[in-house]
Amino acid sequence: MIGSVKIHDVGYVNIKSLPGFDDIEIIEHVQVQPTQKYYDDKQADYQIRKYQPPEYLTQNKKDEWMKVKSSNDPYELASFILQHWPQARPSVVLIMDVGLRMAEVIKGDTDPISLIFADKVTADAVYRDDIEIRPYNAVVAGILQMILSDRDSSKSLQILEVGAGTGGTTGSLLEKLDSKNTTYIFTDIGRSFLNQAQTKFDKYKAMMQYQILDIEKAPWELDVSKN
Repeated sequence: MIGSVKIHDVGYVNIKSLPGFDDIEIIEHVQVQPTQKYYDDKQADYQIRKYQPPEYLTQNKKDEWMKVKSSNDPYELASFILQHWPQARPSVVLIMDVGLRMAEVIKGDTDPISLIFADKVTADAVYRDDIEIRPYNAVVAGILQMILSDRDSSKSLQILEVGAGTGGTTGSLLEKLDSKNTTYIFTDIGRSFLNQAQTKFDKYKAMMQYQILDIEKAPWELDVSKN
């Protein structure tokens, strides 16, 4: 596991390995019948395992769970991933930076948010371009497009984005909006995010507003206008 935590780093010792359970034992335990999707997933799982290098992933003869052999060296795993999926670099870099200090986070010595956003360029790349994030940004943009297509385009539109962060989702939305009748309020708890966004979205400045917003506060304490 990339960025794995050593047990003794967080103060726990004498942890024994959990036993393996095969599929039938799990099905009997939860008392459900396997669906066709289960069998399809098993076939897909077999194909994935078939083409994985044996030094990273091997299948137990009994097909037991938690019996996967893998490297314990996070740097070795990171190198392997980047060699085969170079487009995953931002995510791998972020996982390594955070994961290698996970013991500090678990013990409460380090703020995880500060680790994630220590390098805003990397964090921005993850939230904007990561292969797992891009589909979700596209879905949000698609929903916005549906809303726009069903409303009177002459009416004004106000959008409040909470926790906008690096603006990974924001960019996919702004390009679909008309600056003439739209007010887009970009909010986050950190001033640095707002400053970065003002530069990043300068071409949309006609409709942009930037504001600190901490939703952990009571609604009446927030400096946001009703509606």
